[in-house]
Amino acid sequence: MKIASLPAVARNDRTLSMRQDGVLRTTSWRLTTATIISLLLCLAFFPCAAKSQTDEALGRYSLIYDSTYIWPDGHGGYDYIRKFVSDVVLDKQGRSVLSRPATPVLDKDDKITITAYTKLSSGEILQADTSDMVTRILPGDRRWVFINFRRAEPGAILHLDWLINSKQANIAGKRFLGRTVPVERAIVALTVPEAWRFNFAFTGSGDAHQVETIRPSSGEPPSATYSWIANDLAGLSHEDYAPPVERMIPCLYFSFSYDTNWSGPDSNLIDWKYLARLYFQQIKTFTKQSSQLNAVADSIGDRTTDSEKRTEMAYAWAGDHFKPLDSDITLGGSINEVLQLGRGNQAEAAVILLALLERLKIPCSAYLVASKDAGDPLIQLPALFWFDRLLIAAYPKTDTIWIDPFYQLADMDILPFEDQGAKGLSLSGAGGDFITIPMPDYRENGKAIHLKLDLDSLGSLHGQATEIYSGALIPEVSIFLKGQDALERQAPWEKKLAQSFPGAKIEKFDVYPPDSTGRALKIGYSFNTGPTIRPFANRAYIPMDLLGRWSDLPALPGNTRQFPIELRRPRFE
Repeated sequence: MKIASLPAVARNDRTLSMRQDGVLRTTSWRLTTATIISLLLCLAFFPCAAKSQTDEALGRYSLIYDSTYIWPDGHGGYDYIRKFVSDVVLDKQGRSVLSRPATPVLDKDDKITITAYTKLSSGEILQADTSDMVTRILPGDRRWVFINFRRAEPGAILHLDWLINSKQANIAGKRFLGRTVPVERAIVALTVPEAWRFNFAFTGSGDAHQVETIRPSSGEPPSATYSWIANDLAGLSHEDYAPPVERMIPCLYFSFSYDTNWSGPDSNLIDWKYLARLYFQQIKTFTKQSSQLNAVADSIGDRTTDSEKRTEMAYAWAGDHFKPLDSDITLGGSINEVLQLGRGNQAEAAVILLALLERLKIPCSAYLVASKDAGDPLIQLPALFWFDRLLIAAYPKTDTIWIDPFYQLADMDILPFEDQGAKGLSLSGAGGDFITIPMPDYRENGKAIHLKLDLDSLGSLHGQATEIYSGALIPEVSIFLKGQDALERQAPWEKKLAQSFPGAKIEKFDVYPPDSTGRALKIGYSFNTGPTIRPFANRAYIPMDLLGRWSDLPALPGNTRQFPIELRRPRFE
């Protein structure tokens, strides 16, 4: 199938979108295959606050209404209208994610109207005006609007109503019916031409009733409205080692599949193989004009003929000349433009490295990856919004070196914890196949520690640690733990932790012995420090040896020990 020239990815609200340019204009209402595929190069995002143990005490949603309308405008473009309404009943005094919501990220040409007010228990209504709204400017002239409700006090109702008008037709994404706090009633609706076919998937706890309504209209094709209605959705409670919070909240995922007006629609289905080829073509378009890399490749080639050293030099050069600021797979503009800017997202950094390796004749391939923070894709719903990173596999000699340029201070072959074991979509060759990103072999290291920290809105740290033992350390640790009850086992770890945070308590301590295949012994535990950061503080100092465990580790001559630490914070705090 011939594809029209691909538009640059324009939106970063993590919905699939279309840019109106000359290539994609049509004279009829019908979506052409090339046009509809071009919409599939963007991501979908809807604000959903990170979960803390205290969220449920903050309040509840009495109503969430989220409606999307997509329709040809009669001039070769599309009208995209999204309306959102919510009512929050506060149960607790003070600022929180409930009293400081945000809109989706807006493209520079998007229009939005916002109505927000606080209804006090006395009946008084306090309207929010422009002075209560903060606009954050993002790269590409995009913007993000935050609303600060007045008088966020117990018993108050926070009403939010916004309407977005856009010329970019977002035909895949996600709509959350639930939140981390309870929701009494949620309605999600999607209105499109009846000839368009979609994939739908509903995830998370709770049930949603689906309704499909077909409406004929004179002079235009009939429309189809798909609605989901859910009542009495429970909030979330903190769970150790849980999936990403967005996967636990009731959510509708949707993606365009085909148009029944296409000839041979069964052969034109939007599947993973087609999406892989499409994104790979986007990479080729992005790197078409990359004259700056030619000189860099020549310089590296003149310095060494060793393929592994060339790979290391390419990685070092890319890290010195481009800084990824966020984890995103959007490719905008050209490689020359982003190199001139010197900063962008993780995928742009990966493509710069990929292009440089190709010029050095280093065999390599690219994989779209859904990290552990994003969660595994739903295979039955092909879409690009599942992915948040682009990884490079380089083959300089006989080994495979996996590279994620997002963490540029790490060695080239050190993958961050959230990439390990994640699902990846192959882009090279025929593409479309899923693989599992390999886990590093810790038998050479003897022991490793992974630490994930969540910083909640109250300034408390909630930690999840996994210690991995292998080789001779397995019997050593097993003998130490043998015959001890649960409290005795965790006492040494809790004592070490208290050196960094006095009063910190381990809440859960589990030991996973090795199985018959010789896998490593694992110890997993979670802890809570209580409030450690002042309200409204703009920085915090956390000791690198937070767990107090480094002095216990065996000496490893000639090896550098790696301790991945991931620190997360509430999205709107």
